[in-house]
Amino acid sequence: MAAALSISPSTVRTTDFTGSLDGLRGLLAIWVMLSHVTQFVAGPGGLITRGGIAVDLFMFVSGFLMVWTVSMRESKEPSSSIATWGKFFTRRFFRIAPLYFLLLVPAYLFDEPFLRLIENVYAAIGQGFDRPFRQCVPSTAVDVLAHLSFVFGLFPCTSSRNVLPDWSLSLEMQFYAVFPLLFLVLIRTRGAALAIFCVALAGVAGLAQAVVGLGIIDPSRLISYPQPSILPLRINCFVVGMALALLVWRRSPDVWLLGALLVSLIPFQRLSFIAIGAMLVLMLLARADVWLRWNASYAAPLRMVEGLLRWRVLRFCGDVSFGVYLVHLLLLLPLMTVLNGWDGFRAMSGNLKFVGVSAIAIPMVLLVAWQLHVWVEKPMIDLGRRLTSSR
Repeated sequence: MAAALSISPSTVRTTDFTGSLDGLRGLLAIWVMLSHVTQFVAGPGGLITRGGIAVDLFMFVSGFLMVWTVSMRESKEPSSSIATWGKFFTRRFFRIAPLYFLLLVPAYLFDEPFLRLIENVYAAIGQGFDRPFRQCVPSTAVDVLAHLSFVFGLFPCTSSRNVLPDWSLSLEMQFYAVFPLLFLVLIRTRGAALAIFCVALAGVAGLAQAVVGLGIIDPSRLISYPQPSILPLRINCFVVGMALALLVWRRSPDVWLLGALLVSLIPFQRLSFIAIGAMLVLMLLARADVWLRWNASYAAPLRMVEGLLRWRVLRFCGDVSFGVYLVHLLLLLPLMTVLNGWDGFRAMSGNLKFVGVSAIAIPMVLLVAWQLHVWVEKPMIDLGRRLTSSR
């Protein structure tokens, strides 16, 4: 069966893009953190405040890397085997769940204190804070069970329940649940049928975005969510990444798939459309030197961008990006509370506060995330690999 697949280890260059994607993930995690910093200090506006774009890019990268990872193992773990997908789910669980479950402990134990901290941080800049969906939260036992099973994102009242930005983890797990089907359809379908499939998924995202409200309880919508935590709202983010992986690793371009990929961008919000569109252009042009036999000088600027993303410091940030994403609010809120207690800090402009808080928060969060990576993530990832290793 492996020989019939569109992607196989023989057609994949393992050094392409994956290292630079590690650096990209590191930048995205820091972007999310800085977007919260600027909100807490009423600091600079613009792109830095749009952490949601970074999350959309995370999903895009996730779709790409899942296709790449499964394809690289095709010779040893055929995607036609049910056992392969059992191993896939086991590895992903041990990649995400242990650190998340650990951080759920302080999130639940100090739920009320963290809520007070958030309210006080916003009050310090003259803004109110409200979590309207909080009023419909179920019992603690039901809520804990929903989080431990990762289904909490399916329900508005539990999808953004605590201080952790964990709604995206439920979304990621929903993607993993349907990924085997999406993967097998994408690699076994060609031409117009493949294009129609990709565009149909984009249509699902567009329809969901039209009928589902986000951020506040909106009586004009069929249903409202505080965050885009259900897969139909963001299925196009993942699928664009998956489709790009097919284009990047195939020996020749697929015009149908390229067209479908571009159409699939339409349901994105404007800035996410621009950001992911730019990533598509860069990665497709970087592959075009193989497709079109470009002179190496034409690809030099693209290789330079890739080289920057491979910097050791960014690769390190990529290694600890999951911890940065999960833990940063647990550290930022107490830090902001301490700083807001100083008269000199309160007298600063929002922009100066942003610089000062960022200078403290970035190394602090990276240090904690690194320790979590060393003592929790790596051992659990290794355990998942051992449990799924081929005998």
